Amino acid sequence: MRKAPFSILALGAILVCLPASAQTISSLTLGSNNILGGQTTNATITLSTPAPTGGATVSVFTLAPTEIFVPDTVSVAQGATTASFRVNTLPLDATVYSFVGASVNNSTQFAGLTIQQNRAFRTRVATFRPGTQQWFLRSDLLAASSPIQFGQAGDQPLPADYLEGNGRAQIAVFRPGATAVWMIRANDGTTNNISFGTTGDIPAPADYLQTGKTQMAVFRPSNQTWMIRPDAGGTPMTISVPFAQAGDQPVSADYLGGKHGQFAVYRSTTQQWLIRNDDGTTQTIALGQAGDIPVPGDYLGTGRAQVAIYRPSTAQWLIRPDAGGTPTTIQWGLSGIDQPVPGDYLQLGHAQLATFRPSTGQWFIRTDQGDPIILQFGGVNDQPVPAAYAPRFGQ
Repeated sequence: MRKAPFSILALGAILVCLPASAQTISSLTLGSNNILGGQTTNATITLSTPAPTGGATVSVFTLAPTEIFVPDTVSVAQGATTASFRVNTLPLDATVYSFVGASVNNSTQFAGLTIQQNRAFRTRVATFRPGTQQWFLRSDLLAASSPIQFGQAGDQPLPADYLEGNGRAQIAVFRPGATAVWMIRANDGTTNNISFGTTGDIPAPADYLQTGKTQMAVFRPSNQTWMIRPDAGGTPMTISVPFAQAGDQPVSADYLGGKHGQFAVYRSTTQQWLIRNDDGTTQTIALGQAGDIPVPGDYLGTGRAQVAIYRPSTAQWLIRPDAGGTPTTIQWGLSGIDQPVPGDYLQLGHAQLATFRPSTGQWFIRTDQGDPIILQFGGVNDQPVPAAYAPRFGQ
């Protein structure tokens, strides 16, 4: 009669000491099997037996690697039977049904995942190739749309919603010269050529007039003047801003949450931001150091742009809270190599940190949880031009 307890203990010891090769995956479950593109869900792996000494490494994959993003491997701690990981997705223009998988010792389990379409205009991955003046847009399935030939050597790409007021960006370039020209490609394929600006002007488009559209605008350093072309054309509005000076970099954005852009400059010599309030007064904000790149945007989802910089020397982002105080510092990118390209790629209502690596044509988008979404798109030395384009540059 006393052998039964011993037998049970012995069996337990055998199970605990089973070699890793005997392990299988009992289940793979998702926190939600149906999510909106751009959202995240958690996945849980359950092993048939506790992980051995040193833990167990489980391979993780997806059958839709251009829309669903998971880590390559997940570790199950020694003695544990479960481990969790995050499943990240991109917004999609059509509903997609696919699978997430986990595998160990030739044992594989799948979990189905439906990603609902999320068609509203959002920041999309795109590049401009200066050598050929071609624009390329990444589609949902990693295939580029047919390239659009637009512009010429020396043009400055400036995509934005100049024409519609619905958030959909148009391909556009600024051609500097004694008679500067803005070329805007309408979504029906026609081109608007507008003469506006002169030699030395710096383009600074933004929705200054609160129309829901982006206005063509230039900053003229020679006399510290901003000129804005109204949506319907006509005589440009001219505003003198005594706070600006030659060498300042325009960084216009909606810093006040008033649904329109403010005149603003970044002064690299003193690392100061100067923002003109609606009443004509000026805010002066110190943020940055020599070599920093200004990257204002609504990172916090507050409906207003935050003062922010990207530091190429360390690949750090510094984001100033709306109320001031100590900036939030986030490490993201490869120092000395990556270019900052923030935007709302995940359609979450706020900008994500993102970088483009010209040497490899890779994009690195940071989720709110700090996970990387890595996309291969673009040729070596392509210029990133992310914007809220239609799915195929005109739909």
